Amino acid sequence: MVCRYVFRLCLLIFLGTAEFPNLYAQLKIDSLQNELKTAEGMQRADLLRVIAQRMMYTQPDSARIYIEKSLAAFEGGDDKEGLVRAMLTSGTLYVEDAQLAMGEDVVLKALDLAREIDFKEGIAWLNLTMGTINIRQGKYTEAAEYHFEGARFAREIGEYDVLLTNLMNLGILKTHLSLFDEASQYLLEAVAVSREHGTKFREAQLYGNLGFLEYKRQNIRLSREYHQKSVATFRQLEDRVNMAASLSNLGFAQGLLKEIKEAQASYDEALRLFREVGDASGEARVLGNLARLLKEAGNTRKALTYAEQAVADGKGTGYIELQKDLYQIRYELYVELKDYEKALNSFKSFKELEDSIRISTDNTEIARLTAQYEVERLEQKNQLQLKENEIKNLQLRQRNQMLIGAGLLLLIIVYVSVRIRNRLKMKLTLTEKDVQISKQAFELERERLMAYTQELLMKNESLEEKQHQLEMQTADTEEKTVESYELLDRLSSAIVDDKDWKTFKLYFEAVYPTFFETIRSEKEVNLTLGEQRLAALIKLSLSNKEVGAILNISRNSVVRAKYRLRQKLGFTETSELENYLLSL
Repeated sequence: MVCRYVFRLCLLIFLGTAEFPNLYAQLKIDSLQNELKTAEGMQRADLLRVIAQRMMYTQPDSARIYIEKSLAAFEGGDDKEGLVRAMLTSGTLYVEDAQLAMGEDVVLKALDLAREIDFKEGIAWLNLTMGTINIRQGKYTEAAEYHFEGARFAREIGEYDVLLTNLMNLGILKTHLSLFDEASQYLLEAVAVSREHGTKFREAQLYGNLGFLEYKRQNIRLSREYHQKSVATFRQLEDRVNMAASLSNLGFAQGLLKEIKEAQASYDEALRLFREVGDASGEARVLGNLARLLKEAGNTRKALTYAEQAVADGKGTGYIELQKDLYQIRYELYVELKDYEKALNSFKSFKELEDSIRISTDNTEIARLTAQYEVERLEQKNQLQLKENEIKNLQLRQRNQMLIGAGLLLLIIVYVSVRIRNRLKMKLTLTEKDVQISKQAFELERERLMAYTQELLMKNESLEEKQHQLEMQTADTEEKTVESYELLDRLSSAIVDDKDWKTFKLYFEAVYPTFFETIRSEKEVNLTLGEQRLAALIKLSLSNKEVGAILNISRNSVVRAKYRLRQKLGFTETSELENYLLSL
């Protein structure tokens, strides 16, 4: 399990309920409930949220009642940040109840709201939560993307605890993908952050992560040493939850080194602690490890007893990868006992879960996200001092010249657009008899459409070249004038002109009058303006490069836009989307 307990602790700190040592003391809950009797407005909404948060892990049913009341109160007020926190609590309750899909839905809505109000602290924590949810679902590419964004925002606002957790999860993700050097890089960065801003608790966790990394590298003795340090540190902190997880990891390393008695002792203590804290997934993992240990020791019957209990405990946890591992252990044991019918059933369950885990993620995409994260981090450091003290005093004559030039350009664009629109209006006032066009007339209209599309493409390429030339010219001067900035801005906005797109749509609908209506009626979706543009360009059989040139986006962005459009229209492959649009 990846940083589950770290996530819980960090979430409690963020939501403002991390008073140790007795976090969920009933006395404190009673005190908050007394305050609730006289509280009004947003204060009442926040008290309901805090009470729900304190009950989350001990009284989940009651916590759900309080958080629903809190959400209703926040939605009727103006405290958007409070609403984000309440939605995060609600989503976390669903996740802890193994309702991952519902939790993901609530957290994504909270993330959209946090971005809308520019609540950077909320964005950082919500990305961490989404990364954790995607890890539990085996969706490692998505998890990495959320953790990169979470780390970026955390670094920007100085939230070192959430930065540390994101870095730890990234290190573990890279370890799972066998990218050991990159994993080591993130874990070492986490070590540096922990030493500067962290605690003994963080050091203990990092020892465990480094132990797992060394296990993956087949350096088992060093892995055991790291896990021993992790256990010793958590024991000093009297942290039963994390000590149990570390003992389980230590027992696994000891088992690999054939230290059977030592491994059995570590597993027994871990099992006792997991049962004390009520962690079903931790208990299931230890039972699975015990089954594997006894299998290696030749005690197959007893190993099967542990394996059966582990599978039963693991079903309700929501951890797909854990369930997969447990079915594999049970399958191997049934094979040894020559009970092939039960072995086959276990193997089928194992394969179904294995196929559902998207571990075969495109490593190229992971590498791209990593590079993007590193670039953004460096840019943040270099640009913090470059946002003030730009040119303030401009000569009035030069400014007027720019305004006059821009005005003339605008008049020309308006004049041309009006003439084009008038011509198209005349063409669109056809009689019913004229609408019955022949095949030859259809081809003529299509040629006009394609010609205009080429004209639009050439226009954008020309404007992009002019923009590039102006950027090159201004780059040679010691400082840029405001006029240069304004001209660059106007050239950039001219590349994708809504008026041009309105004209293009008139041409397009003259050739394919029922195109968009057919999509809406057959697929029962409403396309956004951007999606309509993309669908029309696909209909014209343009390449990704040509579509990107017209839309002023990169080829990779075109591919992503097609991916989102095909998902919205219900297709699994891009080729299916293209064939469908071409058939309309």
